[in-house]
Amino acid sequence: MDLYNTFIVISFLIIIPGFFIKKNNYKPIHRLFFFIIGLVLILEMTGYYLKVRTINNSFLYNIGFVYIESLLILLYFTLISQEAKFRKIVRLSMFGLILLGITNTLFFQNITSVFHTYSYSIISLMIIGCCIKFFIDVILQGRYENQNTFGIPHIWIVSGILIFYSSTAIYFSSIHVLYDMNKELFLNLRAVVRFLSATSYLIFAFSFYTPYIFKEKTIATR
Repeated sequence: MDLYNTFIVISFLIIIPGFFIKKNNYKPIHRLFFFIIGLVLILEMTGYYLKVRTINNSFLYNIGFVYIESLLILLYFTLISQEAKFRKIVRLSMFGLILLGITNTLFFQNITSVFHTYSYSIISLMIIGCCIKFFIDVILQGRYENQNTFGIPHIWIVSGILIFYSSTAIYFSSIHVLYDMNKELFLNLRAVVRFLSATSYLIFAFSFYTPYIFKEKTIATR
């Protein structure tokens, strides 16, 4: 098992004890990210199994990583948003994501043999936009202004999402070009992206303990 997969296992183990905290006011979000990290763990273990047996794992990663995980991240933004209009836009985006996957599969990239770089680039921009919208609300609208921001899981989670999708979007959108141009550069970038991705999952797991570590003044209920 490499460092990346080790970090994911650690993240999964870290998030579990949070279910036994009595005053956990973030249970719906906690369950969601427990499922996300568990999904990623299964994906990576299965993907590695297929890889060592020289079986194409594109279908696995397209369904699980590109579409299901991204849909769950967008679902997260609908759960934490206080604006009905924004929640509606995100839900429509989730439906559009499904149509995007079908269109890409039928006309551009075979879902069983090629990683859906086109879809992932568009999805990443959507999710990065949601992250920016969240931080604009925090800064300009004074959201959480009477609370210790370090003790709010959403601050950590959205930061982790931004790190994850910013780095992976650059990598996957240029993967074929980089590999053809300079294989060594490609491998170095891949190592950096995997490190940032693994760090993001650790941030997700750690975030649910921040209200108790940093003692936020008023624990949010969403």
